[in-house]
Amino acid sequence: MKPSQPRLSSVRPFSADFWLNIGTCMVAGAAISVLFQKVYPYCADFPAYFNDCLRGMGGGAAAGLLLNYLHGQIPHAWRIQPMLTGFIRLFLAWTMLQYGGGKVIPLQFPQLMANMESTFLEMPPQRVAWTFFGYSTHYQMFLGWVETIPAFLLLFRRTYLFGALLMVPVLVNVVAVNIFFDVCVKVNSSIYLVTAIFLLVNEHRRLVPVFFTGKAAPPVARTVLFENPRANRIAGIFHGLLVTAILGTVAQNYWEGYHFNQQQYAKSPVYGCWLVDDMKHFRDTAFVDVPHDDSLFVDRVYFQGFVGVFKGKGRWDRYRFEVDSLRQELNIKLISQYQPPVQRTWQYHLPDSLHLSLSGRLWDDSVQMHCRLRRGGSQDLLYLNQITGVPTGWLHCLWSHTSYHLLFKPFES
Repeated sequence: MKPSQPRLSSVRPFSADFWLNIGTCMVAGAAISVLFQKVYPYCADFPAYFNDCLRGMGGGAAAGLLLNYLHGQIPHAWRIQPMLTGFIRLFLAWTMLQYGGGKVIPLQFPQLMANMESTFLEMPPQRVAWTFFGYSTHYQMFLGWVETIPAFLLLFRRTYLFGALLMVPVLVNVVAVNIFFDVCVKVNSSIYLVTAIFLLVNEHRRLVPVFFTGKAAPPVARTVLFENPRANRIAGIFHGLLVTAILGTVAQNYWEGYHFNQQQYAKSPVYGCWLVDDMKHFRDTAFVDVPHDDSLFVDRVYFQGFVGVFKGKGRWDRYRFEVDSLRQELNIKLISQYQPPVQRTWQYHLPDSLHLSLSGRLWDDSVQMHCRLRRGGSQDLLYLNQITGVPTGWLHCLWSHTSYHLLFKPFES
């Protein structure tokens, strides 16, 4: 097909192409703002993210108006819109392949004993949602494939419209969960939803007849960017290299995430849920007991894989840790949603397999704890869920019930 001829006159104000150029530049500006966001040590919808998004969209709107005004003065200006659309398409595909992979592995929703042994009132809304999604490994993987498959379709020109149609309802659900469960990525997930909706709006000439008039969709009009076949081949090679780079980085992240995920199931010497019998903190010149009804008291300590929780009636302190068995030390990184992580070194002692002594600084407080291992509970449930999974466990129960009635019950008296 011959390429579209460049228009030598300005775009007519308030026409469909006029708004499409502005919308394309605004969405591209919002996507670029995500790529240049400052990385913070903890998750939140920072005001800087809102400001970056508004600046990106505002700059995009100005660029779109300028493009419309100079459209007749810039040769081949019509190429800018499809090129920006291609950037938006690849940006959304790359982003959602990353997010979906975190669930396919699965990695995003870990099965934490501290969450499984807590009530809804003890957990913030985000942790309630994470616990629900992470309870079944297979359901978490299903969520990952629902995000990954449309993202993969977005990589290719022939399938990207179908991928966008699938991606919009997926992202509507993601944004709804983030809003109603106060998840800390509301800004970025909303940008991803807007980019997916834009990809559908960009194809409004094909979609409107199908969904609103009952007519057949018009044939696909392939946009050829260059009149020179060699230039088109170079553009195709460049697009192929971009797709290869995206798939390569995603595959590398999947591989690293897989090995990172295996650490969740590694059992250290302090693995388990430990009940705190007594706790002391340093005051003036000596350690004094912390009353059990005090909001500072930690009644349970969890060590699982490389993560853990100090849990009490008035506190929930998350951390990551590494064990130095030779020195009997725990390198703990305390994590908070409201302040940067804090690195601490703790001492531990295991007089036997059922008792544990801990000492170190919990934030700015020096504490000592004597604990005993809690048997059963979330540890047994977690083990069964990791080994069998909910669907496999259900099939096992069905097989046990069927085999009993077919093989054993007829011979009972």
